[in-house]
Amino acid sequence: MAAALGFLAVLGILALFTFYMDGDTGVQLLAVFLLLPAASALLTFFARRQLRIHLTLPASVRKGQACTLTAAVTKRWRIPLPFVRFRLVPDGHFDTAPVPEQTALAFSREDTRQIILDPWICGQASVSAEDARVIGYFGFLKLRLELPVPATLLIVPQVPELTAGDMLFTTMCATVQTESEEETNTQSVYGTATIAGYEHRNYVPGDPLKRINWKLSSKRRTLMVRMDEAVSMSRVHVLLDLTRPQGVPADKSRFLLEQQITEGVLGMLALCARQGMAATCAYMGKSGWQEVLPDSPEAVEELALHMLERGFTDEPAESRLPGAFLAGGSSSVYLIYTANPDSSLLEQATHMQGEVHVVTPGGMSLSHGKLHFWRLQPDFRLLPAT
Repeated sequence: MAAALGFLAVLGILALFTFYMDGDTGVQLLAVFLLLPAASALLTFFARRQLRIHLTLPASVRKGQACTLTAAVTKRWRIPLPFVRFRLVPDGHFDTAPVPEQTALAFSREDTRQIILDPWICGQASVSAEDARVIGYFGFLKLRLELPVPATLLIVPQVPELTAGDMLFTTMCATVQTESEEETNTQSVYGTATIAGYEHRNYVPGDPLKRINWKLSSKRRTLMVRMDEAVSMSRVHVLLDLTRPQGVPADKSRFLLEQQITEGVLGMLALCARQGMAATCAYMGKSGWQEVLPDSPEAVEELALHMLERGFTDEPAESRLPGAFLAGGSSSVYLIYTANPDSSLLEQATHMQGEVHVVTPGGMSLSHGKLHFWRLQPDFRLLPAT
């Protein structure tokens, strides 16, 4: 609007100049100032079909590691075209504000811009271009451009370190059958090899007395129990439900809930691996249900690279639980991590055999039959829902 008013003001001054000072020169100047905008308008309309914007991101990056977005503006031939302006908008997975960009290609066919982004929430992230316009040389003609396909990026979650004193882990240890409950000295199973070294937690009534480390207990002046149980294979099953939380806006708050659930699963799997507990992880991948048995912390780190390849979805699968969960034995322990504990999921979970624990973000309060509910805190501590 300002550019158009300025141009009209110049035309008015030229008209006064033509009528009252120098008619011949004024007519020439008026012709130039009328023809130039017409030429600019034609080039602007033509440029609308010639220009394309392309956005590119790497396939994946670890959370907290900066990555580079490449925005390329291309045209089909070398005739100088008007200005191109657009705004790059990272979604809530990034700690980066929208970035305005403007370029004039002149005689080059491509102009490339690189923007550093800060991924800070894990998941399937994207960057889109908004308000893409080609602007005439005089600035008062602005036409919309076709928006590019958003660039996508997998932000790999981190694996938090949980302690063996976690309440849910303690409950699992009390439920599953150990290979040798009465052995005085046991060793941690680390994958298929055994290594020395123990982790301890405070004594809880009901713990076998032979597991108390009396030397450490005397030093700390409280009873300490070794957490190095060697557990039978495939007794613990952990599920990551990739259904998005309902009623939560599609912004950072929802992404934070999804991250909390995802990293909570990885932290529990890593704790089980360190303690020699064989924990099977199930999640929905691109080709259907995936079941993995990570037997070491390194295997859990590898699992983190693939767990979110499909990403969270608004449309839940017909069955929220894999067949291995529905047909499991009564002596197994099942952990269901979900940010969307709706009636469909809970109803399916009640038909499972074995001990079923449902883990939800800290603000959710639930109660449903035989199921045990736990609240996942921001620091990944698990507290029973009461």
